[in-house]
Amino acid sequence: MSDDNTTATTTTFHITIPSGFKIFAREVAKPERVNRNIIAIVIHGGPGLSDHSESFPGLCQAPSLISSIHAMVFYDQLGCGESDKPRNPDLYSLENYVKELICVIDTVRSRHGDKQICLWGHSWGGQIVLELLLSSSSSSTFCSGGRCDELLLLPPSVQCAVVSNAPLDEKTYGRKQARLRLNLDDATRAFYEEEEKEIVLNSDSVGGLVYRKLIGISETNITGTMANWSALSLLKDERAVPPVPCLLVTGDDDTVPYEEYPMASSLAMANRPVEGAPFCRSVVLEGAGHGPFFGETSEMYFKCVGEFLDEVILVADHS
Repeated sequence: MSDDNTTATTTTFHITIPSGFKIFAREVAKPERVNRNIIAIVIHGGPGLSDHSESFPGLCQAPSLISSIHAMVFYDQLGCGESDKPRNPDLYSLENYVKELICVIDTVRSRHGDKQICLWGHSWGGQIVLELLLSSSSSSTFCSGGRCDELLLLPPSVQCAVVSNAPLDEKTYGRKQARLRLNLDDATRAFYEEEEKEIVLNSDSVGGLVYRKLIGISETNITGTMANWSALSLLKDERAVPPVPCLLVTGDDDTVPYEEYPMASSLAMANRPVEGAPFCRSVVLEGAGHGPFFGETSEMYFKCVGEFLDEVILVADHS
């Protein structure tokens, strides 16, 4: 961990993605120094109903708190925030969001040359990262439990990945949301149901369209194209080995089934073809919820990520 009081600079820019539309990006950077060599790309949650501003106030602290990070690059996924919002539902698929991420990686690489890139996906963003990692690890393609139109390969500039608070299996995630909903008092449950009707079912917004396409009407009953997605199932394929070191981090107060995180890292480690292949680690932070980079749990969260990045650098230096 670090406590760097030097001033960060912020720049904004747009990236043209394969569909021809433009997405918005924001970069927060600290002055360069010898050991500050990592550019972290943050993939925000959702799908559709969020943008980079939701996690930005917490995660933008990373370059000040983690000495190895030079910059954090945030972007709004297509249909979100300040990015283009086409109304064609065919554009909104897990496969296209993975292609979008690859485009962001290539853009960041062109802006920063030989800097190492870390993918940092939160919630739904972590599922996008996992899809790219696991598709890259096999000669086949997965994408939402089916097959993609083409093989999606991880760009070589990516050195590691952090998957934070992401559902690892949509079916078990939906079942947990249903249980949590049943445990609410009648008034609170009615509030959430009305909110879902307003922002998802009856919404004319593009965000609502994206959510209905990928998730459905409610996260308590997932019926969209993500319904059968499962990183755990993918990891049972012995070819599914993350091609770079990967940290899976969540909290024991998270709404995702945190018990699946050690299982996922164990499967990934068991699939490694040789000793010394990229490692996968899981950490469940005590008392941390779905936004562990905020509030009282933020210190241990950034410490956990910082130690992971230090190990990635150490392993790279000795390879």
